[in-house]
Formats: sequence, structure tokens, C-alpha cells
Amino acid sequence: MDYNVSNFKEFFNKKFISCHFTSNDIDDLVYEIEKNFPNFSFTFEEGATKCVIIPKEADYVIKIPFDGEYRENEELEEEFYMFSGGGQEGWDYCDQECAYYEDIIKGSGFEKFFLPNSVLSFDWPMYTQQKAEVYIDSYRKTSNKSKKMVKEMKKSIWTNLPNIWLELCLENFNFDINKLKNFICFLDDNFSDLHRSNIGYVGNQAVVIDYAGYCE
Repeated sequence: MDYNVSNFKEFFNKKFISCHFTSNDIDDLVYEIEKNFPNFSFTFEEGATKCVIIPKEADYVIKIPFDGEYRENEELEEEFYMFSGGGQEGWDYCDQECAYYEDIIKGSGFEKFFLPNSVLSFDWPMYTQQKAEVYIDSYRKTSNKSKKMVKEMKKSIWTNLPNIWLELCLENFNFDINKLKNFICFLDDNFSDLHRSNIGYVGNQAVVIDYAGYCE
């Protein structure tokens, strides 16, 4: 069964009455979704600042931000620490991602390489994003031309982004190597936490999936 996001609104609004949502609560959330929506087929991923619900039969994912995390204090007891480096509330890194899209990305000329979030009007802040294939879980075939150009470019510009992803970026830029160099500089200047788990593909378009960063 293909669920629309609105199918989950009442469930999520009741579920997130508690004062915190952290990585410690993911197993319970997954259990509750499976119990309440037995025909809903999904997987999930956990990041440092959010849980992502990934429906198998839909073209979107649901991002649910954590408001903090539990850490051991001096007495070696777990104590809750609220995030302070993301979004208007200080803890919502998905909101931070929305702000980055509006303030930095929109108008940069690189918008097609970033997947924006859509805000859901739920009691707990939640977001949808177009589903993409994560780089580490997929593969794209690129041309010999782009392979050679990226290999040569890396002799003069440093980046830890993987060659295949950069090769597809270059092809998305119609083999304009200067645009690719400018794009790499743009990423380096504005985003500090890009790695193989938060980049990927939508079809043959290279995209950045998660660009909120982490500052705690």
C-alpha cells in the first residue's frame, strides 16, 4: 500500500508528546510504525541529528530531527544534552538545512545538486525530501572523458569527494571543468560534513542529500 504522508499525521502527533526524541528512541518508533501500519513497507536510517524513514513504495523520505542526545556525565550516568547548533530553535538540524537552501544555495546556480526539504505541519517538526540513491549503495557509469578530466583536475585541487560522483557532476555541467571547480569550492566554503553517505543520485543527476552539518 502506498501511504501518503498525511496518513501518518495523527500517529506522529500522538507519538511525539514526550519531551525528547533521540537516537535512543528509534527502535521504539520503528516498532510503533510497524504495529500501527502493518502494510507499510519501509526501512530507516539513523544519522547524528535525525532519523530518516524510507518508504519502499514512495518517492519521498521522512526526516525526523533529534532534539539532542544522551551522554555520560562525570558520574558515568547518561544525561540528556539538547543540541544547540541547528535551526531557529537551536536543535533542529533539518530546519538548519532548510535555511541553508534558502540563504546559501538558492541563487547560487547549483540548486539542481541539492535536494530541498518540505516542512510538514506536524506537532513535532518533520520534513519530506525526494528519495535518492545514496552513493555508498549505488553505482553510476561515467564516460572515459569525465574520468580523465576529473583525474587531471585532482592534481591541482583537493577534495575528498569520490571520483565517480564528481565525474557525474562534470557530465551534469556538460564537461565544463571550471564549473566543477567552482562547485567544489562552493561546497568546501559552505558545508563541512559532506561524505559518501550524504551524497548520491536522482537518476543521472548527482545530488547532495544531507547538508545540515553537525556542530555540537
